[in-house]
Amino acid sequence: MAIEFIYFDLGRVLLDFDHQRGCRQMAEVAGVTAEQVSQALFGVDAVQGGSSTHSGGLQRRFELGEIDREEFYELFCQAIACQGDCPPPELAALERAGCDIFRLNAEMLPVVNGLQRTGYSLGLLSNTCESHWDHCRAMFPVLERSFEKVVLSFEEKSMKPDREIYLAAIETAGVAAEQILFIDDRVDNVQGARFVSIEAIQYVDALQLAANLRTLGVRLST
Repeated sequence: MAIEFIYFDLGRVLLDFDHQRGCRQMAEVAGVTAEQVSQALFGVDAVQGGSSTHSGGLQRRFELGEIDREEFYELFCQAIACQGDCPPPELAALERAGCDIFRLNAEMLPVVNGLQRTGYSLGLLSNTCESHWDHCRAMFPVLERSFEKVVLSFEEKSMKPDREIYLAAIETAGVAAEQILFIDDRVDNVQGARFVSIEAIQYVDALQLAANLRTLGVRLST
């Protein structure tokens, strides 16, 4: 069956991000160390290479929609022991510090624009939290301008590569799984999509993606 709907991941595909920067910035606002922030967010003492596997901690719960932004703030303050002579940071300042970690992957814009011109319907399928999504939507207008349907982990209460979020993506797209293509940087997320019969490509860079799209017969207007 021909591809009709194409989902993109956010992080490391459309946007780059740096968790180390976020930990440093949140630490400065909170008056603690970056290691304390990393432990609270990810359940590890340090985030390596600007990324995290999200193996534990508050960030995973936030991205799963188990807690909202106010609950996240309260639990974060508890985790870094904000008490006594260490007053809690301002919520808005902490949130800005944690969200100012993204930049647009500009090489992807011609690909997105080319797919739109050809007539494909585009969507977003991402593990993210309420705060990051609100920030990215405000900072990068292309996300609302170019992507008509959005499936996010904190809203679905499920994270890639779990089966449930892909099933939600199929329902949201409104076409058969075999008519959907998903683009993600992580092998496990690509495999999770393929497990429910969604075609999937692992993203490396825009040039390789364009070649992979042509191999699949996806038309890309220049």
